Amino acid sequence: MKISELDRARLKKWAGQRIPDHAKAEVAVGCVVRGSTAVITEERAPWDGVGQWTSRRVARLRRSDEGWRHAFWG
Repeated sequence: MKISELDRARLKKWAGQRIPDHAKAEVAVGCVVRGSTAVITEERAPWDGVGQWTSRRVARLRRSDEGWRHAFWG
């Protein structure tokens, strides 16, 4: 079951609220949606201030007719 536009907006809003304002220059929560799957990521600024942000997958959510299913990465 494809993730609806309403659920996409909810996921984007949720991800934007995870990090307090004082830490947003250093860390962020991202969400990439494709079809019936959403991947939640933790994104971090480079420790030395040089280079690009890094991204680490934290969880995968899958939408089905029965509801949401999830898996977590350690």
